[in-house]
Amino acid sequence: MIAHPPCTYLTGAAEWAFADCPLINGVPRKIQKGVLIGESRRKARADALDFVNRLWRADIKKKCIENPVGVITKYLPNMGRPQYIQPYWFGEDASKKTGLWLDGLPEITKTNWIDGRMVCCGEVVEDKYGCANCCGEKRVVYRWGNQTDSGQNNLPPSNDRWKLRSTTYQGIANAMAEQWGRLPVL
Repeated sequence: MIAHPPCTYLTGAAEWAFADCPLINGVPRKIQKGVLIGESRRKARADALDFVNRLWRADIKKKCIENPVGVITKYLPNMGRPQYIQPYWFGEDASKKTGLWLDGLPEITKTNWIDGRMVCCGEVVEDKYGCANCCGEKRVVYRWGNQTDSGQNNLPPSNDRWKLRSTTYQGIANAMAEQWGRLPVL
């Protein structure tokens, strides 16, 4: 089993929404229609964690649960630590740290590393030691095709942004199929 449970309530994003009356600088936050806050969001997280736990306890010999960095390990310590991977390890010009909780499966190995562009002081640079503006005092960071130079996801707001951001990259899917597909069936 390779499971991809919905991450909406499992990520660390929107932690502010778990408060009963979310504030920004002491002022009630404007809440977008349909966004769960307070008790209803806490219940949704509990339900999501229960679903992940049921997947993990399923009587299946080889399983992987995939999800971005979030709260699974904190709230379900019985699952242990995940293997964290990046799409750029598998030939994708993208960054998205993703956890794989594995039971009965080996960690997947990097297949086709893609280097990102080097950015220093908000500008693309050619030198790993930084730019002329900072005389090498700033640290060069790497950015990929799905990121702005500041490191934010570059997808504009839209009704299906969540769906686009949750897509599993083909290079990762290929690595799973190639590496795990050769394992003997139990």
